[in-house]
Amino acid sequence: MHRKINNTYLTERNGVWGILAEETPILAKTAHVKKTDIVLDLATGSGMIGIFCADKAKRVIVSDINPRAILYARFNAILNGVEKKMEFKVSNLFAQFQNKKFDLIIWNGPTVAVPTTRNKYPLYSDGGMDGASFTKRFINEAFYYLKPQGRLQWYDCAVGTSQLPVSMNYLRNQWKDKPISVTYTSLTSSPV
Repeated sequence: MHRKINNTYLTERNGVWGILAEETPILAKTAHVKKTDIVLDLATGSGMIGIFCADKAKRVIVSDINPRAILYARFNAILNGVEKKMEFKVSNLFAQFQNKKFDLIIWNGPTVAVPTTRNKYPLYSDGGMDGASFTKRFINEAFYYLKPQGRLQWYDCAVGTSQLPVSMNYLRNQWKDKPISVTYTSLTSSPV
């Protein structure tokens, strides 16, 4: 549960943040979903992004490492009347999805840079030294789970330069010899 004491939010380490007000609605509203898509929403938390996708997609699988988050996501899907178009899985990134391919994979995992206070942050926000440790794991594996014309989408608030976040540099280096197209859109600058 979340409690606000003075100007600080306190939570249990395995808590579930309802939404991240700066990013979850943006990612949910801008999700590039087609009506024939099978969508994987990784690190779903409360399920909001998956619920928005379920309104448009053929099927949505939401996943989180935290079993408590999956319970929240299922409950929220029921409240929004989309539970029949969704599946709910507890998984550490792609561990439960071997041999499956998706049209769209959306990820909103931990991206808070926590260089000196590692154990103070809840699991769902601890992104390591540069905020990109989980994003790099996601990038290493994600393309193996995409259909040939599949798409990835994520919101990144990890550190980087004023032109490009750490994860985009990593993606470009990691997959530079692969036939992929990358579009990076910043909320503060023009597409790159």
